[in-house]
Amino acid sequence: MLSGYAFSDYDYWASPIAFLGSYPAWTLYFNLNGVKTDYFFNATKEDMKNVLIDPKYESIVMVGHGSRNGWRATDRFVSNDDINEWKEEFAPKTGEWFQLSCAGADTYHEHIGELVMADKEKVYYYSGDVAGNTMFVTDALTGFRLMKYQTHKRRLSNND
Repeated sequence: MLSGYAFSDYDYWASPIAFLGSYPAWTLYFNLNGVKTDYFFNATKEDMKNVLIDPKYESIVMVGHGSRNGWRATDRFVSNDDINEWKEEFAPKTGEWFQLSCAGADTYHEHIGELVMADKEKVYYYSGDVAGNTMFVTDALTGFRLMKYQTHKRRLSNND
């Protein structure tokens, strides 16, 4: 899901370039795992809700501005509060959650993806408050390896 908001502000080209440049790599990543891909350009808050409710979608990739507790859709911010409001309308997803956005801590301890996914170990996001262009491009070319590495490293250090 690519937010139209990703085209604005100070890094208007970073998210779209990472998303569009990664289209073949991400399609291959999911197809090799037996998953068909659908892409949502200018994704709205309603698109996010519909993806959560539709049982055919098990994995979610979000690209654009965000934080640990939310993502800026084209029209509005989607937060933990929204996900909690919709929880009775969808079953937890069994695939993977990838959030290509900044990962600054917000109001809640729990990451927005952890509210959606059945297995919190399949929620991937960057470490640190800010995600840069190099990180987006690296994940675009490597099938999320940097994000997975940072997530696993963060989990190991939190378990010590």
